[in-house]
Amino acid sequence: AVFDVKPRAGIIPANDFYLVLLKFRPTAARKYEYGLKCVINHEPDMAQTVTLIGEGAIPTVKVLQVEELRRGLSPFAPTPPLYMKPTCTGLVSSRAITLHNPVRIPIVFKVEVPARLANVFSVSPTMGLLRGNQDCALTVSFAPRAYVDYKLKLNIKVRALAGDPPDLRDARMFGEAVPAEFVHETSVNIIAPGSGAVLSFDPPLMDFGTLLVNTTEDIQFGLVNASDCDVQYEIHHLVRPEKREVSAMVVAGSWEAILTPPHPPTHC
Repeated sequence: AVFDVKPRAGIIPANDFYLVLLKFRPTAARKYEYGLKCVINHEPDMAQTVTLIGEGAIPTVKVLQVEELRRGLSPFAPTPPLYMKPTCTGLVSSRAITLHNPVRIPIVFKVEVPARLANVFSVSPTMGLLRGNQDCALTVSFAPRAYVDYKLKLNIKVRALAGDPPDLRDARMFGEAVPAEFVHETSVNIIAPGSGAVLSFDPPLMDFGTLLVNTTEDIQFGLVNASDCDVQYEIHHLVRPEKREVSAMVVAGSWEAILTPPHPPTHC
């Protein structure tokens, strides 16, 4: 039975009370409502009735960003993916996703990242507790290793706080509930493109011309980032009086300006 009572019969002393234990064990995720009738001294006309109300729930979790994208879509439409901004190799970007517990019972969630993408994606926190109708923000970090589009399937499992209680026959006995099994799983598809830095000098050639000795000339130039991600750069220069031509190269996302000679120096 969904509702149970112990003991079902007894004697209440005069001007005293009697404790009765009510047990609720739902068998489905729905609302239950029953009437409990108590007959006094075997007189049906003296029966007292109390209403028992309970609701069964199954641990589940929702991702709010995905639920917003689902609005207006067919129930049979595939789950829309989430996107991360293009990120340059060597850099790290992140975005937040929000987990929501839509039921009134507390749940425990666990987030799993596929092993093959563990060095590219990370999630924090990977496990936690959500009380009824509570939210939790997860941070997904993305550090691309190559100039490719990464596709991540993030698995989120949920379970109840604890499983069945131990069989205690005496109030002096101690026991611990067995761990609950994961009963629900949802997945989030994340698309994250890895981007390469495309930097260039503007102008590509800077000619100071002929200057009088001990005089200076200033030339302004720009660094143009043609990629779709932010790039951190450093400029290093090496001055050698006998070398005039300037070439540039990108090393690990930073610029180096190196002065190279047009031909090997000659010695007299």
